[in-house]
Amino acid sequence: MGKKRRDYIPTDKFELDDWGKHFAITVAKNVNHYGINQEEIKSVETVVTIYGADLDKVKDLIDQKRTQVKKTQKDRTALTKTCRAVAQRIKASSDYTEKVGKEFDIIGAERQIDEDKAKPVLEAQKVPHGWELDFGLDNFFSGVNIYRKRPEEQDFTYLATDTRSPYVDNEPMVNGTKYFAYYILGDTEVGQESDEVTIKV
Repeated sequence: MGKKRRDYIPTDKFELDDWGKHFAITVAKNVNHYGINQEEIKSVETVVTIYGADLDKVKDLIDQKRTQVKKTQKDRTALTKTCRAVAQRIKASSDYTEKVGKEFDIIGAERQIDEDKAKPVLEAQKVPHGWELDFGLDNFFSGVNIYRKRPEEQDFTYLATDTRSPYVDNEPMVNGTKYFAYYILGDTEVGQESDEVTIKV
């Protein structure tokens, strides 16, 4: 049985853009050969141009999201540090009582977690129904966002959000698949991305 060939059209969105542009140029060079006519050249050039414009918009949105996520992380840290400092001063006051604590809604254990430096630890293991990704939340974080990259893909893409360990990827596994994760607080990613985990099948 012969080796199965991969589809010549790339699955990665950026590689597809490059492939499409090359295909359009090559088609145009071979007008009136291989059954290629002007109408087909125009149709190929049109769809390639439209897709390229769409991809440029996607890149812009990705950049905007990254910028906003970083700003939100910074603002969240400032809010937490500022309010915690004031709350600690209130709780240290000689006039502080449990009633005062309830009024300010500051009753609870103090947590000394550096949100900017926090990063999840992913551990992968094979299970009967897929691959399990274990992680901890330190009794503080809301969950993790998990990202995945197949060997043939150029970039990591968002895979899932999970609020309880473990996450199970039950899609057919490809050797060399990589994962990383970010902690989340509410819906916001915080801290640093975890070390990458590479699957060997």
